[in-house]
Amino acid sequence: MSYWYFIVEGRTEEEFVKEIIKPFLETQQIFVQGIEQVITGKTHTGKYCKGGGNNYEYYKNHILKRMKQFKNRDDLYFTTMIDLYALPKTFPSYETYRSEKDKYKKVDALEKAFKNDIAQNNFLPYIQLHEFETLLFSDLNKFKEYYIDENDIEQKILALKSDVKGYDNIELINESENTAPSKRIKKFFNQYCSEKATVGLYVALEIGLDKMRNECKHFNEWIETIENLT
Repeated sequence: MSYWYFIVEGRTEEEFVKEIIKPFLETQQIFVQGIEQVITGKTHTGKYCKGGGNNYEYYKNHILKRMKQFKNRDDLYFTTMIDLYALPKTFPSYETYRSEKDKYKKVDALEKAFKNDIAQNNFLPYIQLHEFETLLFSDLNKFKEYYIDENDIEQKILALKSDVKGYDNIELINESENTAPSKRIKKFFNQYCSEKATVGLYVALEIGLDKMRNECKHFNEWIETIENLT
């Protein structure tokens, strides 16, 4: 038995952990203590904003603050779910591995640098290759379930599949500003970004955790590590 606290990039990831990862982990006698978006700073109105950020210190300070709050819990682990895409340039070892072509080597090195910087034994960093939407490419047909009323849905799905046909591994879909997974989806479903939290969760639920784990090696390794730290 173990307990986990998830600190995630944004609302979509928060709902994903709550509705998909949490119920699965509970079947393994692994319990989620909390799920929250990282606080990245204040807006011009003075309100705190959440969901990603361009400064690594926001991530670090948020994680350490929460760890301090639960410092007497020796059964509690902390983990993250943040995107490699648009990762803050201030992230540990970012410049060292910025041009690394092997994306698995890159994300592994960044996670190790992250863990070393947090310097807590109960911390398991996870950086999503390249962003949450990667998981939705596990089965693009499931977009039909949400956009069922669109007359050209079949053509859009075929076009989206064709757009990534050169990738045998969906975790390696390009992370550039125009070709990141979310940008490719938006190209065919223009409303996706404004509905991201709703659509993303719905499609992920339709796909199922098993399928996503089968199609996404790095994602699966994260879940396996959590399963084994009991």
